[in-house]
Amino acid sequence: LEFAEKIQVRPTLVSNSLAALKRLVASGDFASLAGEFAALREIENGELASVLIDHPLLLGVEAKLLVKAARPLAAPAQELLDWMLARLPMFRPQA
Repeated sequence: LEFAEKIQVRPTLVSNSLAALKRLVASGDFASLAGEFAALREIENGELASVLIDHPLLLGVEAKLLVKAARPLAAPAQELLDWMLARLPMFRPQA
C-alpha cells in the first residue's frame, strides 16, 4: 500500500499481541490494520468497529487454513475448521 500510493505509514506500536493492539484501539485515539475475526468478540459487544478499507489492494484479502495437499484433514485441523465455520461468520462460504 505504501509503494502503490507513495505514502509512508508510521506505526505507533508494532506488536504481535492482539490484546495490546485491541486495548490501544479501544483507548479511542488509534486504529489498527487487522482482520475482523481478530476482534470479533469486541465488535459483537460494540466495543470496537470494523471499517472496510475501499482500496483495490485490500479488497481481495482472504484468510485461508493451510494444510498438506491431497490429504484428509487430521482430526484437530478438522475440528478447528468446523469450529471456525460454526462461530466465525467471515469464514463461512459465500452463497
